Amino acid sequence: MMRLSGIVQGVGFRAFVYGLACEMKLAGFVRNDGRDVLIEAEGQPELLEQFARRVVSECPRRARVDHVQTERVEPTGAAGFVIERSR
Repeated sequence: MMRLSGIVQGVGFRAFVYGLACEMKLAGFVRNDGRDVLIEAEGQPELLEQFARRVVSECPRRARVDHVQTERVEPTGAAGFVIERSR
């Protein structure tokens, strides 16, 4: 699980994360959660590490990631990657 804060809402961030996760064939979801973006992704450990780096380094031009909090969570066996409704 990744929680990203900064300028991450209203700048195409969820769509960017969705596209990157699909490109990398990861499963899981991305959603706005209050003022942060929450990402849960499943895949091979090396792909997840690369994904986490790319989410920050390749984010949309108008976005800015100020803080990343990560936590390991148990895989759910999700199929595909989705943009969930904001909470």
